[in-house]
Amino acid sequence: MILVDSNVGLEYKFDCHCLNAIVVEEAHYYEIFVQKIYKQINKIEETLLLYNEHNDLVEMNKKCAEFFSPVDLSFQNTKFQKKFLIYLSDKIEMSDRKDKLLRNNAEKLCLMDDIRDISDYNFYYEDQYSVMDILKGLNVKLENPVGSFVEKFMECAYVYRDFLGTNIFFLVGCAGFISEDDFAHLQKWTNYQEILCVFIECSDCRIPDGVKKFVVDKDLCMIY
Repeated sequence: MILVDSNVGLEYKFDCHCLNAIVVEEAHYYEIFVQKIYKQINKIEETLLLYNEHNDLVEMNKKCAEFFSPVDLSFQNTKFQKKFLIYLSDKIEMSDRKDKLLRNNAEKLCLMDDIRDISDYNFYYEDQYSVMDILKGLNVKLENPVGSFVEKFMECAYVYRDFLGTNIFFLVGCAGFISEDDFAHLQKWTNYQEILCVFIECSDCRIPDGVKKFVVDKDLCMIY
């Protein structure tokens, strides 16, 4: 996997079997580079090129995600909730829980008929519900991850990959949230899950040995 920033003539050849880190020592380029990745992933502006092992261009808005802090490690985005409801609805449809759920809902509909009798005003309600309708009515949502930064990231990465097909993650300024033991654990997990994890930092003081580092010095020259 190769990330190319042609504007400054830099290439980052990532190792998919270990954690990677881009350390940018020049403050102005660090800011610009982080914004470039954000804009590329969100389809605001395309200035970077990412190639896979077959030299095919990767659509970063589909395959990549970027996190800046523990606050980002959540499933509040509606795209996750929609995907989760579809997943859960399909699971129920293929199980014996479907009939139980529909019977329970039918009992509620009968109760609505009784409530209509005590109301001074006429009203109507939907009497035909699918499994998806019931889940939405119960406000079923995917629960946010818990635990340490690495634990929450792993759960997020797992869901991102399964629901959205995302398997490349840029962690900006997040090394400070991770202990050496957690780095080692994350290294094994990402390798097993075939997930590419790239740290972007302004200093390598928190990046342990074993992480493949690309250091861009103040002259915008690469130091391996």
